[in-house]
Amino acid sequence: MAKLQNATRIFGSATIDTFLFVNGNIASNSTNSGSLQVQGGVGISGGLYVGGSSTFTNAITVNAGTSIFNNLQVNGYNYTAGTNKPALLMNQPSGGGNYGAIGNYTTNESDTNTFGLGWTGATTSWSYNIFPALTWNEVGVVVITTGTSASSTNTGAFQVVGGAGIGGNLYVGSSATIGVAVTNAVVPAVYSNNSLYSSYTSPTISTTSAQNLDTYSTSTFRTAKYVVQIYDNGKVHVEEFMLFHDNAIAYLTEYAVATNTGELGSFDANISSGIMTVTFTPNYTPTAMTIKVVRTAITA
Repeated sequence: MAKLQNATRIFGSATIDTFLFVNGNIASNSTNSGSLQVQGGVGISGGLYVGGSSTFTNAITVNAGTSIFNNLQVNGYNYTAGTNKPALLMNQPSGGGNYGAIGNYTTNESDTNTFGLGWTGATTSWSYNIFPALTWNEVGVVVITTGTSASSTNTGAFQVVGGAGIGGNLYVGSSATIGVAVTNAVVPAVYSNNSLYSSYTSPTISTTSAQNLDTYSTSTFRTAKYVVQIYDNGKVHVEEFMLFHDNAIAYLTEYAVATNTGELGSFDANISSGIMTVTFTPNYTPTAMTIKVVRTAITA
C-alpha cells in the first residue's frame, strides 16, 4: 500500500503496485475540491464504485458493455431501478435486439414501463420510447399509441399547455373543438388565409334593450356573414345576413329569415371611431331569450 502524507502532490508519473488509500473526508463540489484531486484525465481499466452522488459536466459515453445506475438523476428527475429494471442500461447491440432505457426497463422498447433510447431489429434502426405510449423513430416520426380521447384542453393522449405551431398539414380523424364554450363573449376559432370563423352566445335576455352581438375593428374585417338563432320559450327566429362597410358606413342585408311566431326583433350595425358594432333589439319583452351567432369574416 502506498501512503501519502497530508497535501501530497505528484507532479510526474507514479506507479502504485497494490492500491492507493486516501484517508480524507473532504467533500467535493468541483474539480478542484475533495480529498483526491486529479488535474488531468483518469483512465480506469476496471470497475468504478462511487458511494456518494456524482456530477458530470459533460456527456457520459458508454462504448461497450452495460452501465447501470440504480438511482439516476437527470435534470432534477430521479429514475430509480426496480427488480430487473435498472434505472439506466446502455448496451450497443450487434444485429439488434438490445437497447438502452432510463427508468423502468423490462424486455423491449415497447414495454409500457420503458423510458429511453432503444434499438429495434438492427443497429441502424432505433426509436425513443418515452413513458408508456410515445415513440420516436430514426426518421423523425413521433407516434402516441395511447387511444385516450380528449374532452378538454387537459385531457387526451397528447396535451400542450401553450400554443402549437404546425408547418405542414393537420388531419383530424374525428371531431375537433376549438375555443371554449362561454357566454357574452365572441370566441374566434379558425383563421384561414383571409378569413376568421367565430361564434357568440348571449346571456339570458329578459328586457327590450339592444343586445351587442359582435364588435370588431373596421381595419381588420370588411365583410362578414352571420347565421343567427334566437330562441325564447318556444319562440324561434333564425336568419342570415351580410354586413360590409366602406370605412364610414355599415351596410346590412338580411335574408333567409324563418320564424314560427314571427320575427322576434331587429338587427342593426354601426361604425364609431373605427369600431363596427352589431346589435339585436327585441320587439317585445322576452321571457328567457338566448341568441347564438356564427360569424365568418373576411379581412379588410
